[in-house]
Amino acid sequence: MAAPFRSPGGPPPSRASNRHAILADLLPGVAQWRWSQRDRGLVLLGSFLATLMMSVFCWGTVLGWAFLGLAFLTHLASSIDVLRQLAFPVFRPLVAVSASALSLAAAVYLPIAVSLFLVAYPARSSDLGARYLVNLLAYRTATPCRGEWVWFRHSPQQPDRAGRVLATEGQEVEWTGRRWKIDGLDVPAHPGMLPYYPEGWRFSIPRGHLLVSQEASGNESTDSSPILIVGRDQIIGRAWIKCYPFWERSLL
Repeated sequence: MAAPFRSPGGPPPSRASNRHAILADLLPGVAQWRWSQRDRGLVLLGSFLATLMMSVFCWGTVLGWAFLGLAFLTHLASSIDVLRQLAFPVFRPLVAVSASALSLAAAVYLPIAVSLFLVAYPARSSDLGARYLVNLLAYRTATPCRGEWVWFRHSPQQPDRAGRVLATEGQEVEWTGRRWKIDGLDVPAHPGMLPYYPEGWRFSIPRGHLLVSQEASGNESTDSSPILIVGRDQIIGRAWIKCYPFWERSLL
C-alpha cells in the first residue's frame, strides 16, 4: 500500500492536525507553516497575497482577471499539497487536481466572482475610454442622493456613461447666465456653461427624475448641454471608483 506523502521541509502532519489544516488551507501556505514547512508556506502565502493585491489594484481591466487567475492557481497548488500530505493512500494526480479545483471554485472563487460582478462591475465609457467600478445593488431599494456619481443609460444612440447627481426630484434648479443654483444655493461643482440661450432659466426636477452633470466627451458637439434630466429607470448603479486611466484613479 502506498505511503502518505512526506515533505522534507518538516515533520509529517499528524491526524490530529487534519481539521486545522483544512481550515488553514483557506489561506494558502498557512497549513504548511503550521507543519513547520516554513519555506514552502512563505512562498505559497507570499505568491497568493501578491497576486491578490495586484488583482485588486488592476480590477476593471484584463490584468485584474489575469492576476485573479494566478491567485487561484497558487491557491490550487497549496490545496493539492495539503491534500497529498493528509491522504492515505495518496490520491492520483488527476483526482487531487479535480477535487481541489472544483471545491475551491465552488466554495471560494465563484462567490467572490459573483460578489465582484454585483458590487464592483467594471464599466467602460466607450467614447471616453474611462473605466469605473459600479455597484449594481446600490439603488435596488435606495434613491441616488445629490453629489453621488451614477452609471446611467444615456440614450439608444449614446453609450452608457458616468455622471454626478446635481439635484433630485422636486428640487428647483436655476441658471442665472453665469452660474447654477439648486434651491437658491450655488452649485459647488460647476457643471459648465450653457452654450445657448436662454440667459436665465428656472425649472423643477420632475417626479422620478434626477439632474445629472454628465462626463464631458471630446466627441460631443459644442452645442451639447453639460447637464441632463435622467429618469430613475435609466440609472444602472452607483459609480464609486474611477479605475482607468491609472493616473486618475480615485474614489468617487
